Amino acid sequence: MKKTLLLTIALSLICVSSFAQTSRSFKKGYSASLEIGNAVVFGRDMFGGMAQVATVHGYRAGTGVFVGVGLGGLYDMAVPDYAVSLFLDGKYNFVDNKVSPFAAVRTGYRYKGNPSMSGNYVDVAVGVDAGVISVRLGYERFSRLINGESLSKGNSLFCSFAVAF
Repeated sequence: MKKTLLLTIALSLICVSSFAQTSRSFKKGYSASLEIGNAVVFGRDMFGGMAQVATVHGYRAGTGVFVGVGLGGLYDMAVPDYAVSLFLDGKYNFVDNKVSPFAAVRTGYRYKGNPSMSGNYVDVAVGVDAGVISVRLGYERFSRLINGESLSKGNSLFCSFAVAF
């Protein structure tokens, strides 16, 4: 009985140590991407579509976690107007493979030429990284400031594609 138990423990340790040697580790260090996307906007006094482009620069911690900052441009087709956004981006990859699903959160401030059309936003997304290509699907909540107060809110569903460099 003792020999069987010791043999089982020894084989388990060999299997675990050989698995640890062949496992990959998440990349660590600086990472950047260029993203394009579109969104469908809906909410009180808001409806339409938007086209977006953004660049994100940040740091990968080596554990699947990415934290970065981004700058984006947006064209609102419903009101023919442009906006600029500055945001924080957080992302977590679930597995360390060439194809890796992820969850992401982004929050920032969007500025349009008309201050009453500016405001804060938060979006949550899920997606897949496949090599240097990423696909994101998500939901955004936008709070528009009117005379310094957050009165009007909008929602959007979006899809975006990014290339890491």
